[in-house]
Amino acid sequence: MDPKARNLFITKLFFMWVALLGLSHAAWADKTKPALKALEKGEFDKVEELVIKSLEKDSINPGSKYVFSLLYATSSFPRYNVDSAHFFVSAAQREFDLVSEKDQEGLIKDDVTRVLIESHHSHVDSLAFAVAVSKNSLGAYNYYIERYEDSALLNEAVKRRNTVAFNLAAQTGTWQSYKGFLDTYPQAAEVGKAKKEYDRLIFEEKTHSGGLEEMEGFLDNQPETPYREILEEKIFGFMAGFGEPHKILNFLANYDNALLGKKALNLLHHIKPDNKDYLKILNSSPWKSHLDSLNELKEVNQPVLVPFLADGKYGFGNLNGDIVIDLQFDQIEEEHYCGNISGDVLSITLDKTNLLVNRKLDTIYQGRFDRHVDLGNGILKVVNKGKAGALHKSGFRVLPFIYEDVSMLNNNLLKTKRAGKYGISGFLGKEFVAPKYDNIYLSHGFIVIEEKGRISINLASSFLDNLKNDKFNPVFKYEDFEIIGSNVICFDGDDEMLLDSLLNEVVPMGPHRINTKFETWVVKQANGYRLFDRQTEKLQSEVYANVIQNEQWMAVKNQKWSLYSKSISDVPIVGLDSVNLLGEDIALMFRGESGTAIFPNKKIVEFSKDEKLRSIGSGKNTNVHFLVISRGGKNILYRDGERVIESVYEIGYIADNVFSAKARGEYGAMDTKAQLIMRVRYDAIGEAENGISPVLYNGRFGAYNFNDRILISLKFDEKLKPYNDELLITKSRDKIGLYSVKNENVVDNEYDEILYWSDSIALVKKDREWSLHGIYDDKPVFSGITDFDFISRNESEIVIKYRTATGMGVYSTQHGSLFEPTFNDIINIGTEETPFYFCEKSIREADYYVAVYKNARGETVRTQAYRGSEYEKIVCEN
Repeated sequence: MDPKARNLFITKLFFMWVALLGLSHAAWADKTKPALKALEKGEFDKVEELVIKSLEKDSINPGSKYVFSLLYATSSFPRYNVDSAHFFVSAAQREFDLVSEKDQEGLIKDDVTRVLIESHHSHVDSLAFAVAVSKNSLGAYNYYIERYEDSALLNEAVKRRNTVAFNLAAQTGTWQSYKGFLDTYPQAAEVGKAKKEYDRLIFEEKTHSGGLEEMEGFLDNQPETPYREILEEKIFGFMAGFGEPHKILNFLANYDNALLGKKALNLLHHIKPDNKDYLKILNSSPWKSHLDSLNELKEVNQPVLVPFLADGKYGFGNLNGDIVIDLQFDQIEEEHYCGNISGDVLSITLDKTNLLVNRKLDTIYQGRFDRHVDLGNGILKVVNKGKAGALHKSGFRVLPFIYEDVSMLNNNLLKTKRAGKYGISGFLGKEFVAPKYDNIYLSHGFIVIEEKGRISINLASSFLDNLKNDKFNPVFKYEDFEIIGSNVICFDGDDEMLLDSLLNEVVPMGPHRINTKFETWVVKQANGYRLFDRQTEKLQSEVYANVIQNEQWMAVKNQKWSLYSKSISDVPIVGLDSVNLLGEDIALMFRGESGTAIFPNKKIVEFSKDEKLRSIGSGKNTNVHFLVISRGGKNILYRDGERVIESVYEIGYIADNVFSAKARGEYGAMDTKAQLIMRVRYDAIGEAENGISPVLYNGRFGAYNFNDRILISLKFDEKLKPYNDELLITKSRDKIGLYSVKNENVVDNEYDEILYWSDSIALVKKDREWSLHGIYDDKPVFSGITDFDFISRNESEIVIKYRTATGMGVYSTQHGSLFEPTFNDIINIGTEETPFYFCEKSIREADYYVAVYKNARGETVRTQAYRGSEYEKIVCEN
């Protein structure tokens, strides 16, 4: 039989065997043993002929199929084929159990046993496996796995196939290739490695720009990513790094992160503790314990603290002398010695360890430091060996100790200084701007950056946005600037420029002059004047030949003059031949020969061109406006357009209802009916204050009480000064006294100084000694004071500490002597509103000191004795 015929026969035989499988077979004529002998001799054609004849007689023929498998597994056989060998040995192995015991015994006699078939089966599998290993390809292993599913080497093939697949994915090196591997081979040993690389690569690709939206979107799509913690930390940095409450609240609402959530709440507690959404979150179940802690901290932060020292240990008390923080510390910051501690951070040493703690004694910082400064918003500047860093009061470090200085730029940013240059960092420590500029500061809502004599001006809001988006790129356009209200005028050499409140260019840089004195600004250009309306922030397009202004009026000219009330938005009076402005409140309009004075209330007074006009009034801002017109030898006074008086005297202003009358260089005073109140004889009469005017006559000073129309003695060397509403301080022959506004000598001029104590008692100095002296009964209330200092000085109470020959004491307008002057020194370590007195008694020869603590009522609440070395550790040196 030729080879092609044999192959065709084998194929037909295969399909016939499949069809007849399971049917009872006819008794065969066994050809197995002869075929095996022929195979041993290498008589391959004979083997084929014998096997085929045997199979033609019976398709269920394990012996022949076993021989066929041996044939195809023989490497010298021209049609050597491992797959064919596998096909026939698998069939032989299955059919061996299908034949009868008698047939099996016959096969065994022919040297065909179950063990030999299984052994050969394993050998064929190993031959095929060797082929797959030699190719070491995904296709080769998959081929083996699909066709040799009963092989003992199947698991090894699967393992090697998976390794090849993993290596291919690794060679491609994309998250897509690893995802394909994970989806296709979920049971592979390399799944862990592939998942790790997949997570890393997709994380890097999907978040490479580092943008907030990108990171949040990645977490939405990859909620189980192992990089969640990293991403949430970065997202928190975006949302909280600028200290914006609404962004921090947004993080709390969207991310269930206990550690960062607590950090966010701590930030909000110091930035905006009254925010409603913040309080709502605090009251929710996850954070109630934190709320309790914050409430406890809030309670202990309320009292002002003072330091105590006993038996070498420091503690703190309130302004009643009660201990609120036990005496337990080895040392406290020297600034704490002076008391009045309202801050919520204490600098202490405990067990030889330097600590910054809150009032609950929770540690904020542990380690060496020289001093700390509260910058606000929960940020502490801490200085160590001359280098400044920053901490948050909740305990995390914001900036390392590498800066020359750290300060608050605004409510959102920190200003850093290093090597003489300034930069910007956020509340979580991220450096947004490296320290490389000459200065950075906040001015009227604008961030100003200086570099090499040039400046860059930025809106605070857009500046923050640029920092967030890494678009910080300052442009140094200007040499100097001035911020007026919400507008900015910039200078470059002799040129000026006007920017609106959003830093949009209104007037370009050029040789302009911008007058900003009045409500409407005037821009002087080469071709004339233009007006800038500050209400609309618009520069008017019209160019005027001239513009004049005062506080109440503005006049503009082209062909004719137009008059506005302060602003260009007012309805103007037009068609005027000329306009003059008088003082700061009156405008003079002319049409032909006719003149009209107009007041701020729009009332008018007619006048002629040959008449003299004067504006008079208070040097202070007032709603009453006066005009004097000299007409026909008379002076006529108008108040807000209404005629008041007519007089031969030159009229001046004393008060809204009193006017000076001047003639021949001398002054008097008259009322609104032109009746003289004071004769015209004085050298000068000043503007009245509370109805009292200073008066000068023949070189001597006095005063006039217009309320009661009383002249106060004209005999003093200096202008009289008010002591209170009823008394005036006078000076004569270098001595001080008191006169009443009724012209009564109340206190003779015998003192070197008089200070207000009360309406009935004055603090007076005479012969280098101060005393409290009754004003009206001329009796000493308290004397012998050699020196004093004000402890508090307000409308409700004046308190002084004073020194006498016997020592120091404290005296109050409300309580008199709080305690006797028996102390060597007194220091108020409380507040101005609620003093708390550290009083010292000392025996210097014995180097022994007693500290007596007294409350605001002068009651002794604590005493403590010290040796000199101990005393230095508690006494305030300020």
